Amino acid sequence: MSSLIPEEKISEIKHAADIVDIISEAVLLKRAGQNFIGLCPFHSEKTPSFTVSPDKQMFHCFGCGEGGNVFSFLMKHQGLSFPEAVRAVAGRYGIDLPVYTDRRQRKAASERQRLLNVNRQAFQFYRRSLADGHRGEAVRAYLEKRGILAPAVEKFGIGYAPPGWDNLLRYLTARGVSPNLAQTAGLVVPRRQGGGYYDRFRNRVMIPIFNLAGEVIAFGGRVLDDAEPKYLNSPETPLFNKRRTLFNLQRARTRCRQSGEVIIVEGYFDLIALDQAGVENVVATLGTALTPDHVRVLKGHAQRMVLVYDGDAAGRKAAERSHEIFGRQNVDARVALLPEGHDPDSFVARHGAEAFRKLVAEAPGMFSFLLEAAAARHGDGIAARLRVVAELVPVLAQIDDRVARSLYVRELADRLEVPERDILDRIRGAVRSGAARAGFAEPGPPAGSTTADEDPAQDASEGRFRIERQIVAMMVQHPAAIAEVERRQAVDRFEHDDLKRAAAFLLQNAALLQDDPGAAVERMPDDRLRRMLTSMIVGPETWDDRACRILLEQFEAACQRRRDDLQKRIEAAESSGDQELLLKLLKERQSRAEMKSVPF
Repeated sequence: MSSLIPEEKISEIKHAADIVDIISEAVLLKRAGQNFIGLCPFHSEKTPSFTVSPDKQMFHCFGCGEGGNVFSFLMKHQGLSFPEAVRAVAGRYGIDLPVYTDRRQRKAASERQRLLNVNRQAFQFYRRSLADGHRGEAVRAYLEKRGILAPAVEKFGIGYAPPGWDNLLRYLTARGVSPNLAQTAGLVVPRRQGGGYYDRFRNRVMIPIFNLAGEVIAFGGRVLDDAEPKYLNSPETPLFNKRRTLFNLQRARTRCRQSGEVIIVEGYFDLIALDQAGVENVVATLGTALTPDHVRVLKGHAQRMVLVYDGDAAGRKAAERSHEIFGRQNVDARVALLPEGHDPDSFVARHGAEAFRKLVAEAPGMFSFLLEAAAARHGDGIAARLRVVAELVPVLAQIDDRVARSLYVRELADRLEVPERDILDRIRGAVRSGAARAGFAEPGPPAGSTTADEDPAQDASEGRFRIERQIVAMMVQHPAAIAEVERRQAVDRFEHDDLKRAAAFLLQNAALLQDDPGAAVERMPDDRLRRMLTSMIVGPETWDDRACRILLEQFEAACQRRRDDLQKRIEAAESSGDQELLLKLLKERQSRAEMKSVPF
């Protein structure tokens, strides 16, 4: 399908886009010199290694290696195809794309677009059913009784799935949607006997679930009576992954960024009640407990995450289990327990929004919550304190940040009146015995330290690798130097195959590299080398013509030293009569003489 969008139109869209503007909707970015940095949305990290270059319109994570342009980011982060990413950016910046109508082009439309269209039609059906004067009357009364007012119904797109086995199925079929496609979208279910399909959602209040682009990707339905299950969500589909999707994030993310905080609840109606009360930085999970993927998604919008649980035994147990999700995520996780007998909906209805905000503001950190919960559960006394330590040692061992871990150890020691060193000994013992799921890292030799077993030849090889890599980085960051690299035939003398292939590719794409470095790098067919070049392109630019000349002269001097060294070794082998070594060295010299650039 990408071939249907002309290259010049793709180029126009890419040059119109602001990659910082688009990525900052998913990642909290801070300026660092000419670039922006933030925590990578594709892997867990505590130190920002995700870099965005506004000048090059490229991004790269120096932690996991992901990188590319604005289209690459949307494809990876939102699961879009290339044409979908292009169209998303075009729509954002008001760039018109041609509409294709012939049969071949219609057939080439992605499954994702077809599913989005089916969901849009289902959304319209549910909305019309709720608005229907007779059919939706009882449902509107139910919503009003629950305190969900008309503005909220409109804001959240609430609808109604009427009773009956095939109302939606007939509606979609009449509009050309195949039952098989409706099943793939999770809207209908095949009958167990006799063939055919029936509606998944019947006689339920319907809540649409949107992605960050504001597209309907799934639904949640709640019964109007005591039938089971009370809540029913769409199954996972090509559009909907409940372990990554959070209800209301597309709307709440701006408030989350402004406040630096996101509140996480467990139900649609709890969230809607809070939103009506003016608490708008709230998201909800969708039929599953909070997952590491959820946390990674939320890290792009806020660093303080407050989980709100009911105050009953089930809520407390869920709160205590949640620490496992945050063990290595390096966020400020907190737990707010509501008074027993309350959920967020009932609490805000009785006590008001300010009381809820106060509860959230005073929420203890995750470790403090676990400590107090364990102390309350085990009671006082020596044996009880030992049980508290035993329960919390694995939690402490999961914490990568040594400063944070030290503070928590001190808090535990002060609370139980035991020496910190004894708790640290327990943590080390837990790691050695494999009790902790994540490492309490013992100090090792410092980076860059040397040992008595270092190999000078290996050092020389590493030095050679570094200078060749510098030349490749120079070619990417300062394309004006490519002509001089080619004139000196430097690439012919590269020893490391990957760097040689990358440099040869840059030589062949020198013209495009001068005009659009990002576009040139995107043409690299080898994914691993493309990532390497992307990391270079967003790196600091320190090159001028003089610096380039000095680097190439250093490279040539290193090549000359290697030739001289090889000649001395050949002469020594001849003098000693070591024919086997002499033959080996002569072959090495011949091999160097025959070096050619690797073509692309």
